[in-house]
Amino acid sequence: MNTLEQRLLSARPVLDALCQAMRREAATLFAREPVMISAPTAALYRLQHDPADGTESLVGEWRNAQGHRLGMLVCHASGHCFAEHDILRAHPHDPRWFVEAVEAWGLYEIGSSEDPPLNQTANRAEIQAELRLLQQP
Repeated sequence: MNTLEQRLLSARPVLDALCQAMRREAATLFAREPVMISAPTAALYRLQHDPADGTESLVGEWRNAQGHRLGMLVCHASGHCFAEHDILRAHPHDPRWFVEAVEAWGLYEIGSSEDPPLNQTANRAEIQAELRLLQQP
């Protein structure tokens, strides 16, 4: 198993938590017309250098059939995580607003410090989410 596969496996619980939080938040406005939030397994992942602390972050992107980005997930070695997914719909109750996306972020705990870093798993995550709105012109 290579480093990317190991990081992806260990981050799976937090990736699932990010997507669940985005689904719950989207459902607060779109209960009657559910919004499709892609599964973490549908993203394409890579390791990317984080210039802030010099570590490698796990970055995943969802793309549509035309190759346009629909959203992304990021898990930093520090335990900070972030995800966003496009919604691109009119607000269902207020015509002054357009719902651009849903975002989730938080902090996750890594497993036992006795384990080597590549074998550690995200044990617990505290995730928050919110919708990103734009005012209609």
